[in-house]
Amino acid sequence: TRSCVKKVVKRGAGGETPGKGSIVRLHYTIECGGKVIDSSKEKGEEFEFELGLEKSDAMRGWEVAIPTMEAGEVAEVLCAPDFAFGAAGAPPLIPPGSPLLCTLELIE
Repeated sequence: TRSCVKKVVKRGAGGETPGKGSIVRLHYTIECGGKVIDSSKEKGEEFEFELGLEKSDAMRGWEVAIPTMEAGEVAEVLCAPDFAFGAAGAPPLIPPGSPLLCTLELIE
């Protein structure tokens, strides 16, 4: 796949979904090849960024998935390389051309 596939693990509270310019807070876990390579929960801190910026602090797959999420929702998002770290990857943790499985929990 050359995009992202989202699977809802836990439904949100209902209500609005975030749009461009929204400041979102979430917890995430990123897996590559079945191994956890990064987790905000393990770090003990939420990740916060503004949706829709030209130079985003989040990977492209998150920019696609998060606007479809409600507060409290937990989703698994399988990001193709073009929606993650691309052909270059981010060695040594993310080999070139690797898809990533991201578990996202939208806090607000």
